[in-house]
Amino acid sequence: MGSTACVAVIRGTRITVANVGDSRCVISSNRKAIELSTDHKAFQRGDFAFKQNKNFPVAEQMAISDPHLRSMEITDDIEFLVMASHSIWECMTSQDVVNFVHEEFEFGETDLRIICERLVDCSEPSGENATIILLQFKDRTSTAAEGEGSRDQDIASDSESSEEQPLPDAEMVARALAFLKSEKIVEGRKLS
Repeated sequence: MGSTACVAVIRGTRITVANVGDSRCVISSNRKAIELSTDHKAFQRGDFAFKQNKNFPVAEQMAISDPHLRSMEITDDIEFLVMASHSIWECMTSQDVVNFVHEEFEFGETDLRIICERLVDCSEPSGENATIILLQFKDRTSTAAEGEGSRDQDIASDSESSEEQPLPDAEMVARALAFLKSEKIVEGRKLS
């Protein structure tokens, strides 16, 4: 019936997200959900009939496979990123998911895999498969003295030593989408 993929590429302090289908990427910035992707909604009877109008090129069909791209700077107020399949978004809004993750952190949960599993449990009423990736940009549970400034200095020196980071090219996005198709990843990952 169709495919969905969502890819996030981080270079220096910039994140670029490409998506096709109805998976979604959301970041939490000061507890506010910001969507970094645009859902491509499938048609109930399948997409094939909407890709075969011989009067239009591929890019002008009703259902297309061109990814939506969005890029933004990763600032200090960004706490985490959630990428999930549509079964999650059928049961929860983007803000609901951000609130859920923050509540888990407040209750003392630090294992991102467990938080992902709990989110999957929330999507079970949809009856569809769920895939979630949770990536934490900074560890709110660590003390301020632990490595304070060293990470920021690393990021600053990376961005100072190079010109403005270019957006990923089509080949990089295609490789990332191919990787997603070949892997089935349902786990939380933490960068700190």
